[in-house]
Amino acid sequence: MRGAATRRGLVCVAVGATAMALGAVSTTPTSRAVDRPGPRAAEALREQRAVARLAARGLPIFCGGGRANEVALTFDDGPTPLTPRLLAALRRSSQPPTPATFFLIGRSAVTYRAHARAEAALGAVGAHTLTHSTLTKLATAAARREIAEGKRSVERAIGAPVRLFRPPGGHRSPAVDRLVAEQSLLSVLYTVDPRDWARPDAGSIAAAVVSDRRLVPGAIVVLHEFHLPTIEAVPAIVRSLRRRGLQLVSVPRLLADDPPTLAEQREDARADSCVHLYRRLRARAESRLGDSYGLVRAGPPSPGYVVWVTPARRAAAERPPLLRACQAAARNPSSAARIPAASRPCAARCCEPVP
Repeated sequence: MRGAATRRGLVCVAVGATAMALGAVSTTPTSRAVDRPGPRAAEALREQRAVARLAARGLPIFCGGGRANEVALTFDDGPTPLTPRLLAALRRSSQPPTPATFFLIGRSAVTYRAHARAEAALGAVGAHTLTHSTLTKLATAAARREIAEGKRSVERAIGAPVRLFRPPGGHRSPAVDRLVAEQSLLSVLYTVDPRDWARPDAGSIAAAVVSDRRLVPGAIVVLHEFHLPTIEAVPAIVRSLRRRGLQLVSVPRLLADDPPTLAEQREDARADSCVHLYRRLRARAESRLGDSYGLVRAGPPSPGYVVWVTPARRAAAERPPLLRACQAAARNPSSAARIPAASRPCAARCCEPVP
C-alpha cells in the first residue's frame, strides 16, 4: 500500500511539475511576443503602413516631404549577374550596410531568384513590370498584365509581398496610375536621374549625382544595376552624401519618416516632378539671402532667376531692362559693371539661379 501511495504521489508530483512547466512556456513568452514586438518588427510595420497609406491615394510619389535629412538610393532593372557586386559595394560603403531600394523586372527576378532574395534581405524591393515594357505605349489590357504579372513574379522570387512599383523609364499617365492602384501598389518615381546608364565611367556618374542641385533632403535617386560603372560609383556617392550630413534610407523608411502631404502629391503628379520640394528650397534660399544681405525679392521673377534688391530699389529692379542685365550678370559676372549704378540691386549678388 505504501509503495502504491508513493507511486501515486510521484505521479502527482510529475504531472504538477509538467503542468507548471507547460504553463510557463505557453503564457509568458507568448504574452511578451504579442505585447512587445522587437524594434525591427515595429519599424517594418511602421514602414508598411506608411506605404499603404500613400498607395491608397492612387497617386505617384517623386520624393519625400523634404522635412527630414534623408535621401533614398534606388536601383532599377535587376537582378542581373552584377547584382552580387552591387550588394558587396553597398555593404562595404558603410556599417551597417547602406540601405537601398531595388526595382526588379519580373522575368529577371525569376531567372536570378537568389540575387532577388539577397536584395530583399539588404533593403526594400519593388516591381518594375514583367518585361520592362513602356506602359504608356501599351493597350490597357497589356499594361495591366505587365504590372500584375511583374508583381507576382517578384513576389514569388523573394517570397514576400511587394507594395512598391516603378514604371520603366518613368513613363506614366493618369491611366497607368489607375492600373498601378488596382494592384494596391505605390508608384515610386524619382527626383535625381543622372542617366548613369549612358555614362562611361564611375567618376562621371558619381559627379553627376553629387553635383545635381536636386539632390536635397527628401530626394530619390535612380540608378541602374546592370551598368558596371554605376556599381563602381556607389562608394563615392555614399561618401559624398554622408559628408553632407544626409542619411541614406530605403524608400519605405523615407516615406515613414517624411511623407509628402496629399496636396503635395497632387501637385507633383500634375507637374510630373517633385515641384513641392523645389518650392520649399527656393523659400529657404530666399530667407537666407534676405537675412544675410538685407534684400527682398523683386517680382515678377525673371525666367530661371530670382532678382534680389534693397527695398528702396524694388521698383527699379522690376523694370525689364534691368532684369535682362541682371540675367546677363548672372551668366557673366564681369558684365555686372555695365548695370547702371543707380539701378544696380546690389553690388555682388545681382541674381540667384533657382532650381
